[in-house]
Amino acid sequence: MEDKRIQAAIAGLLHDVGKLAQRASDEPTRAPQDTLDEKQPVHAAYSIRWIEQELLKKHEHYRKLALPGAYHHRPHTYTNTGADSALVWAVALADKLSAGERDD
Repeated sequence: MEDKRIQAAIAGLLHDVGKLAQRASDEPTRAPQDTLDEKQPVHAAYSIRWIEQELLKKHEHYRKLALPGAYHHRPHTYTNTGADSALVWAVALADKLSAGERDD
C-alpha cells in the first residue's frame, strides 16, 4: 500500500509540470508540433514532452510513474504497457476533485 501512495504522489506531482514550459513558450496556446499526435490539452502535451525529453533521458526507471500523470485529461489514451492503468485514472480523478470539477 505504501508503494502505491508513493507512486501516486510522484505521478501527481509531475502531472502539470508542462505548465511551466507552456507559459515560457512563445506560443503558449499551441501544443508543440512533436506532440500533436497525442491529442492532449496543451499543458498536458508540454508535460508529456518534458517528461520524455528531459526527465526520462536520465531517469528511465521513472517512466511508469512520471508519464501516467501527464495523461490526466485523457486517461483512456494512455497505452504505455507496464504502467498501472489505475494510476492514470487516480491522477485524473484527483485533478478533477482538487479543481472542484464534477464529471458526469
